[in-house]
Amino acid sequence: MDTQADVAIFLDLDNLLIGAREVRLPFDIELIVEHIRELTSGRIVLRQAYGDWRQHSKISEALARAGFGLQAVVRLGTMSKNLADMQMVVDTLDTLIDGYQIDTYVLITGDRDFLPLVQTLRKRSKTVIGMGIEHTTSNTLASLCDQYIYYDELIKDTPAKQQIKMSALIERSLNQLTQQRERVPASVLRQKMEELSQGTFPPPGPQKLRFRDLLEAHEDIVATHWEGTTLYVAHANHDDNDEAQAPTDNPDPAPTNDNLPDIETLLQTVLTDLQSSNEPIEAGYFKQALESAGQHLRSRPWQKQQFTKFLAQYDHIITIIRDESAVFIQHHDHQPDDDDTANHTTTTNSLAKEYRSHLKKAGLRVIPNEARLFILQTVVNKLQHPQDMTWKELINHVINHKKEKQPDLKISRNFVNDVLRLAQRAEVIKLADKKPSLGNTPVKLTPSANGHLFQEAVMRCDACYLMELDNLKTELDWEEASIALYENSDRGRYLRIVKQRFAQNNQSK
Repeated sequence: MDTQADVAIFLDLDNLLIGAREVRLPFDIELIVEHIRELTSGRIVLRQAYGDWRQHSKISEALARAGFGLQAVVRLGTMSKNLADMQMVVDTLDTLIDGYQIDTYVLITGDRDFLPLVQTLRKRSKTVIGMGIEHTTSNTLASLCDQYIYYDELIKDTPAKQQIKMSALIERSLNQLTQQRERVPASVLRQKMEELSQGTFPPPGPQKLRFRDLLEAHEDIVATHWEGTTLYVAHANHDDNDEAQAPTDNPDPAPTNDNLPDIETLLQTVLTDLQSSNEPIEAGYFKQALESAGQHLRSRPWQKQQFTKFLAQYDHIITIIRDESAVFIQHHDHQPDDDDTANHTTTTNSLAKEYRSHLKKAGLRVIPNEARLFILQTVVNKLQHPQDMTWKELINHVINHKKEKQPDLKISRNFVNDVLRLAQRAEVIKLADKKPSLGNTPVKLTPSANGHLFQEAVMRCDACYLMELDNLKTELDWEEASIALYENSDRGRYLRIVKQRFAQNNQSK
């Protein structure tokens, strides 16, 4: 039997919280732990956090629920921070001589003061994973770790991820409230959601959804009904009518974990609901969606073992992909798209490869130029007509249009999905009404200021690529950028003009 590697987590809370608050990021310890568990595939045997708990009382409760030992460091003066760092170093080194057999150390801090500790651990053949906020992290510390995770990237939410996290928050809150009673007032559920979210609910924004509307949008999880002027909530599968719960002559057997087809069907259903193509899904968010969709099961087998090991049992359905600091899943029958080989055959320059790789990690995979422009033009032309068109319908239209107009052009559904995501990021298109499933969400065209819709769409998408490449924090090589985006080096001047124009537009807003 394979033995799991032992993992220890040491959290410099003040360092992470200060950096997160400066860029207005929420603190989500469950997301951190889940990501570490998926990344290491190990057994977390030690969890320690260091900070002044008088400053972080609510967060200390969340850490305690997550299994962290809390090391209090009371602020007595300017040395209090160093005392916390010193205590964290001492406790970490103690594990080397106290009989622990820890293979991987996760140091959640961006402070360069921990450089000697990282060096010491690595000298002893330990794997060191760091985590911190990008703008407060020492570059030297990040480069010295075997792997470094920026919390900023981990916490970033797309609308689909926000939907899944909201569903999980509602279900978790409702589960806690209905342990002793079948229903509670909606106001009590809202209070519980605010408590469990540690300040991230309700989400910020100019257009706040009414709580009643939010519950109705999650009718698969929560049922609502009025009694007088009070709105009550219960689990969606709860029926207040006792007669409705009486057994029938031929009741359908409840699904069990021994019923393999039920689990396989559930996995297939969740995969389909989360995406309109075979683009990989982050494992953590897939697990949350699986929890919500599988609440009808008597027991849930993925809760009894490592999640990736559970998925590995269904390798005829799901493929697990590890991409540096992230774990993704996708349908097993997914074949690499043509652009995967194009990245290696048409782009020979190492810097252009780096540009493509960075864009792909940022969710902006570069589709071959001819296919990208065809898809974009087809989308723009179709959305000019005054009719409703969902994301999935738009993908189908592009595929059918390609078969009719350019049957030899290599375009997959993945290609279309990726170009749509690019167009959404570039504000060429927008989602009219957010739905639980992206495929069923209506798509609208964003008006163009100059009236040349297709040309404007191309430039917006190119500008979106270029703005993302700015995050590399190195001077952009225009010829290499041209090769990365257009498979030749003669578009450098055009790209420079596009970037300059859209940078000016952003400054004038």
